[in-house]
Amino acid sequence: MLIFALIAGVIGACSVLDGVVHYLSWRSDSLAAAASLAIISWAVTALAFGLVCKEIILGGHRGKRLQTLEAFITISLASQLLYVVLLHVGMFNSRYGPGYGSGQPWRHCHYGSP
Repeated sequence: MLIFALIAGVIGACSVLDGVVHYLSWRSDSLAAAASLAIISWAVTALAFGLVCKEIILGGHRGKRLQTLEAFITISLASQLLYVVLLHVGMFNSRYGPGYGSGQPWRHCHYGSP
């Protein structure tokens, strides 16, 4: 479980860096890259969370460090899910989606105006 948690943490950190790059460039191609890396990061964290659930179901004595790691993995899974949802809302919203508002060109044209 520790190995999967470390891998998920590294991929999650890369996902955050890609999210910052998307925020600075704010283009549809950077949105696609940030969203795809966020999904991969969430999937690896979900795998680590599955191992957490298995450890809890098996029972037995678990030390405080292991319980703390389980709590951090659970919190990380929830926060990464929120991140994935927010990125995908940006993909499907016409204000922030591909082209960022260029989907309705007639709003910006003033026909017949001097």
